Amino acid sequence: MPSVSRKLQTEKQWKTVLFDYLKILLINGIVLIALNLLTVQVLAPFLDKQFSNHSLSRIITTIISLMAAAPFIWAIIGKKARKGSI
Repeated sequence: MPSVSRKLQTEKQWKTVLFDYLKILLINGIVLIALNLLTVQVLAPFLDKQFSNHSLSRIITTIISLMAAAPFIWAIIGKKARKGSI
């Protein structure tokens, strides 16, 4: 019964792939949440004090936070599973 063995191996590979993606999502998601909290609690108030124009400080805050978050967003979107998995 080689097909049963192959089916079990395929299920194991899929579980490995899903677990790898879950780890990627969890780790990068936590970093993104931390960056968001840092931006809201520290960067935005700091830039509000530095610039008299509130809209300008918000635009700068948004640009800085997106630049800081971009690698982590990319890791969630574009990260491949380990080689050797499906």
